[in-house]
Amino acid sequence: MMCECVFNAGALAASGGVLMLSRDHVYDVTSGSEVVLDCEFHMDGYRMFDNPTVWEKTQLDERSRVNIMGVVQEPFASTRRFEVVFVEQKPRYCLRLTIQGRDVPTEYSIIPVSISILSHPAAT
Repeated sequence: MMCECVFNAGALAASGGVLMLSRDHVYDVTSGSEVVLDCEFHMDGYRMFDNPTVWEKTQLDERSRVNIMGVVQEPFASTRRFEVVFVEQKPRYCLRLTIQGRDVPTEYSIIPVSISILSHPAAT
């Protein structure tokens, strides 16, 4: 599974660009663990409506948008395990995605999961 922090590239060009402060990461986690993913960036003149920042989940050939601004989208919202928080400290910003762990019944084996974080502007 891969989660990506994605920006609207067309709006970025008009606003002077963005400097990604977060670097790509790979997290090895155990089923049931909580994961906190930060997308930190520096941008002069950031406007949330002009420069929407979203988390996208990619698994195999399927890509799903986790949030639109601070609102978690379905099917992620109904699990009540995903939380998106936006922290603004101009000109630095952070979009944090927290994925809550859930208890795994003891009859199931616990398999480590790898989560890759890739931060980049979206292609237009």
